[in-house]
Amino acid sequence: MLNKLANISSPSWYSTRFTTVDDLEEYLENSEVVSYLGEYLKEEKIFRDGVYIKDDGDYKTLPAKINFIGKEKGYFLYRVIIVEGKKRQIKKMFAFFGIKVIELKRVRIGPIKLGKLEVGKYRELTDYEVDRLKESVGLV
Repeated sequence: MLNKLANISSPSWYSTRFTTVDDLEEYLENSEVVSYLGEYLKEEKIFRDGVYIKDDGDYKTLPAKINFIGKEKGYFLYRVIIVEGKKRQIKKMFAFFGIKVIELKRVRIGPIKLGKLEVGKYRELTDYEVDRLKESVGLV
């Protein structure tokens, strides 16, 4: 039964998990907010085409959606949406351009928004959220 959303985090690793649908996650879009110090990212098009990662076996990421959110307290903020979610993928994508990500926060997995779910906590999914999750992966 699909019924829980968990926030499993640490300062260097941020993850959101559905406790009973790990096998579905590879089919869900993940929306992350990225912050870094530096200059405006001019290479957004490359994110949309896929970025070459040269470790853990060279590979090209699937296309990502990226949008500039704004600048806050000197940090540039972007929303990045990916599907595949390989280990530290977003940080590696920014590192390709010489940018060190300061903070990475997942805000959505599939159709489910994380909201204010605290680190180490979980909450029950509503029936509506379960239905939307199943629809998003073609189970309905």
